Amino acid sequence: MKLLITPKPEKDEGFISYLLRLTEANGYDTPSWILSLSGIDYMELQWKFTFVFSCSEGFKKFAKLTGNTLSDLIGLLYLPAPSPKHTTAEADYDFYGAFLNRSVIRPHCPKVCFRCLAEFGYCRRIWDCSLVTVCPLHECLLVDTCPKCKRRLRAIRNRMSVCACGCDWSELQPDLRPEHEITVSRRIYQLCRLLPLDHHSKERLNPLESLALQEFVIVLTFIAGLECEMSWATGRPSRSIELRNEDLHTYISKAYQVFENWPHNFHQFLDKKSKGDVSFNPRDGKLDTALKEEFGALFKRLYGDLR
Repeated sequence: MKLLITPKPEKDEGFISYLLRLTEANGYDTPSWILSLSGIDYMELQWKFTFVFSCSEGFKKFAKLTGNTLSDLIGLLYLPAPSPKHTTAEADYDFYGAFLNRSVIRPHCPKVCFRCLAEFGYCRRIWDCSLVTVCPLHECLLVDTCPKCKRRLRAIRNRMSVCACGCDWSELQPDLRPEHEITVSRRIYQLCRLLPLDHHSKERLNPLESLALQEFVIVLTFIAGLECEMSWATGRPSRSIELRNEDLHTYISKAYQVFENWPHNFHQFLDKKSKGDVSFNPRDGKLDTALKEEFGALFKRLYGDLR
């Protein structure tokens, strides 16, 4: 069996976006019809989206149903690290060639760019990364709450750009943001090869610019996690799932600013985290006692979580 209308997935499209386009093109009331025909449990879409993180039998049936080869669709998935010997953690998954923790890859928390929906008609896979909070193409904040009904966007719906309340997001004006708030998302786009790399001058050297995607994400989530319960890049349980995109945007943007004007901003950050001067004489043979007293959570997370 094959669906009547089967558009091909876009190069940088996510699985949920492709599923929604198929649903809308074929006139289904809900994507559950397509999932049922593929043998994918619809309840998986209510929370964890587990089938997006593995190449299951249901996904293979989905490929046949849509007239695609498995290789055509494999880019829609987030596959786990290739072997136990890999240097990543067990919860790491392939995101544009880098292995990120699953807590950072969130297809179940959709966010959209109004202008991208209007111009291109699909959702970009890179938006699934929690650190991508703005669209660098249109320089606007990604939206995860319907402006009309004030409810969170639903990943599973029957139209790409229309909310259940009837609001067409593609017709709305975006929330434009200044240049310094776009930097993190633009850098992730560049590291995923979706935008050309910038050539910054030495006068504006930021040490984060030399990092690969995985390390870039780990550093920012570490710094932001000192201010809130952030999705933790090394597998730490957290509650950032409850944060709206605008809140995540604020924390991530501030975390990046810590490394601007290097090393002045970083020294200021350490001063704020410090509880004041303490004696650095070892106590009971342990120098870390004084460091814990001065830097508290920063010291504990730095040497515990990042090892």
